[in-house]
Amino acid sequence: MWFTIEEAPAPSLRPLSAEAGATPSPGSAAVWQDIAVTLSNPALWLVAVSLCLLDACRYGFTDWGVTRLKEVQGASVSGAAFKYAVLPFGGIAGAYLAGWATERWFGGRRAPVICVLLVMLGLLAVAYNTVIHWGMAASVTVLFLIGFCIFGPQVLLVGTLPADLARRGTAAAVAGFVNFMGYMGAAAGDKFTGQLAQNHGWHFVVWFWAACAFAGADIAQIDDPHLCLFVDPAVRATYSDPDAVAGFAVDMVNAVVDGVKGIKLAVHLRRRVGGRARGEVAREGGYGPILAHLNRLKVHHLTM
Repeated sequence: MWFTIEEAPAPSLRPLSAEAGATPSPGSAAVWQDIAVTLSNPALWLVAVSLCLLDACRYGFTDWGVTRLKEVQGASVSGAAFKYAVLPFGGIAGAYLAGWATERWFGGRRAPVICVLLVMLGLLAVAYNTVIHWGMAASVTVLFLIGFCIFGPQVLLVGTLPADLARRGTAAAVAGFVNFMGYMGAAAGDKFTGQLAQNHGWHFVVWFWAACAFAGADIAQIDDPHLCLFVDPAVRATYSDPDAVAGFAVDMVNAVVDGVKGIKLAVHLRRRVGGRARGEVAREGGYGPILAHLNRLKVHHLTM
């Protein structure tokens, strides 16, 4: 790895081309600048909190699940551990298929797959305490599905989605921040699971795991690929009435979210990061020309 992996992409594959003759600022000032840019990105906070909650659920299952299975089924530790070994096999399938689904069905959008799997995980967590009383086949099946729904969103939250949202030159800082939050959730979730099991019983434990999964998916994000086109004067010049077209895009988003209640709604304003990485045309311009349209969006959060 040391000698064969390029840590920076070739110039044609860089998300944003550096200005000619520009050099990165050295020393601690650059480090603190990267941290400031990372922590000021609200989209990354959403990702980090989701990973924190997911890891609280994940490590609850992986660290305490054998104990619960042993108590319910009266199995030996080795017998319960053997059944529980199916969980990472489900994780292998979930990790692969989750990434494939984002590209195959969602055009590279990670959030829809993450939200669906987290909701499924919450439902499986609620069912877990009942299903494991039904015998070996039911226990193995539910554990496989739980592993699928844990590690599917896990691989997207720890790597792919943060990289998609990282601003120029901050990929390493972004990965560190998001994973730091994940480990905080793992540590706190493990401790809280043990206290709940001891003081209130396993019924409260599984509801805690389910709550973590549901809370991680309590935001629905719509990816809008059109509005940000109209920040570019060159694009606007190709339309007789660019504001009318941008207004239509806003109306369509508002129609989609109309009547949706009980969760936070967000719109991701896509500025063709993937296209820039592939060497396609990069769009120019600030958000000024579309600010009036953004203010009409009936959502709680904008991801930029």
